Amino acid sequence: MRILLVEDEGPVAERLVSEIEALGLGIEVAVARTRDAAIRAIEAGDDLYFIVCGLHLPASEGDDPLLEHGVAVYERAVAELPGTPTMLLTGQGDQRAARERIAGRAPADIFGVGEPYPMSDLLYKHEHSDYIERIAEVAQQFALLQRIEIQPADPEDLALSESHAQALRIFARRHGAKRVELLNLGGLSDSLAVRATLFEDDDRAYIAAVFAKLATLPEVAEEAKRYQQAALRLPAGSYAPLLDRVEAGAGRTGGLFYGLAERHPGTLFSYVMDNPNEATRMVEDLQGVLGAWRKNLGEPRGMLVSTLRRQRIASTDIEPYLVALDDGWRAFEAHTIAARYSLQHGDLHGANVLVGEAEMPLLIDFANVEERASCFDPVVLELSLLFHPQSPFRDLDWPSVSQCEQWDDLDAYLVDCPAADFVRACRRWALEASADPVTVYAVAYAEALRQLQYASNEAERALGIARAACRRGNALIKSDADGPRKDAPRKERVTRAAE
Repeated sequence: MRILLVEDEGPVAERLVSEIEALGLGIEVAVARTRDAAIRAIEAGDDLYFIVCGLHLPASEGDDPLLEHGVAVYERAVAELPGTPTMLLTGQGDQRAARERIAGRAPADIFGVGEPYPMSDLLYKHEHSDYIERIAEVAQQFALLQRIEIQPADPEDLALSESHAQALRIFARRHGAKRVELLNLGGLSDSLAVRATLFEDDDRAYIAAVFAKLATLPEVAEEAKRYQQAALRLPAGSYAPLLDRVEAGAGRTGGLFYGLAERHPGTLFSYVMDNPNEATRMVEDLQGVLGAWRKNLGEPRGMLVSTLRRQRIASTDIEPYLVALDDGWRAFEAHTIAARYSLQHGDLHGANVLVGEAEMPLLIDFANVEERASCFDPVVLELSLLFHPQSPFRDLDWPSVSQCEQWDDLDAYLVDCPAADFVRACRRWALEASADPVTVYAVAYAEALRQLQYASNEAERALGIARAACRRGNALIKSDADGPRKDAPRKERVTRAAE
C-alpha cells in the first residue's frame, strides 16, 4: 500500500514516517515537503491509496507556508485521484475555511464492507494518535482485501495491475467472495475486460459470474453514462445488466460489474468456431437487437473519407505504409461519402458478444457507444475475426494476403474460410445498413488501416483489405459519375455485393 505524506516540517515528517513503518503493515510512504513537490507526486501517475496533507505548505523550498498552498494540493488530489481518501492536518485556527472546502466530497465504500468511509477529513496536528490510528485502519483494511485470491486462467495472458486487483477485491468483498477466477476478454491501454467468477471459499462454492470492466475512473464514469443512455434502449435480455460500481479505493482505477446469467458463457468467437452453421442466425439476431438503435434514422450526412479514416488512425501512423497503398488512396480519401448515422456499439468484436446455453447474443462493454456510420458495427465485427487478439481464427492460414486483396469479392475471399457464413452475414448486414455501399468500403478501409497500430505482424493482410476496399470504393464512385446506364442501380449493387 502506497501513501503520500505532504508535510513541510522535517522532524514532523520523519516522526510520522517512522511511526507508520513501525505499524508493520507494509505501508510505503512517499514524502513531499512543498506544494510543487506534492503536485508532482500526485500527477506522476502512480497509484496512491491514501494522502495525508498538512494545510500550511510552502510553494517551493524556502517559501513561507501558506494555507492556499495546502488547499491547492488538496484540490489537485481530488481532481487527479478522486477515488483516494485525503486527510488534512492543521495546527492553526483555519479549520472553518478548510471544512468548507472538503464538505462537498461524499464518503465511499472503499473497503468493500458496505459502509462509507470519509473521502476527506480534517484533523489537528496535535491529535497525533488519531491520525496514526486512521492510517493504521486503512492499511489493515487494505491487508484484509489482499487475502481475497485473484486467479487468472492464464496469468501470462492477463496484465493485471495492483489497482485492477484492488477494484476486483473491493467488489468481491462486497459480495462475500474469497476467491475470484478471471478469464481475459481483452482491453486496451489502462482498461481491462474480464469474466470474473466469484467463490465463497477455497472449496469453490459458487456465488456468481460477472463481466468486469476495469479502467481509469474517468473512463468508468463515461462508460456508465453511455450504458444508461444507450444500453437501456435495447431489448431486455440482450445486454448484461450493470450490477455494481467501484469508484473509490483502488487508486486511479475503478470498475463496472455486469451480471451474467450463466456461469460459463462463451464468446461469439468460440461459438462461431464450434457452430459455423449457426453463424448466420447469430449475426441476424445481433442485427435485430441493435436495430433498436436505428429507429428514426435521419437523412444521410456527408463526410470525407479522410475524416472518417482519421477518426480511426492518425495520418502520422499510416505514413510508413503509404507506399504500400494503391495510387488511388488519395482520390478515395478526397471523396465525400453519404453516410447514415445511428448509435453503434463501437467495439463490436467477437469477445464483446457472449453466447450462453440459450444460444442468444449478450452484449457487453459499452465504453465506445456513440453515433457513427450505421454500417460501422458489422464491418468491425467481420474484421475482428482476423485481427482481434482473442479470435481463434487469427492464426489460421485463411485468408492469405492475396485473398485479402480480393476482400471485396466474397467468392474469392472466402475460399477455404472456416466461417464463410459469418462473413457473408456481416457483409450483408453492413450493406443493408448503409445508405451508400461506398460507405461500407470507406469504413472497411479505415478499420483495416487502424490495425496497423496494433498488429504489425498482420500489416500485409490489413493493407490488402485496405487496398481492396479502396479500389472497390473508387470503382463505385466512377460508375456513379459515368451515369446509371453503365451499371446496375445502387440497390441491385448492394444485393449483389452481399451474395
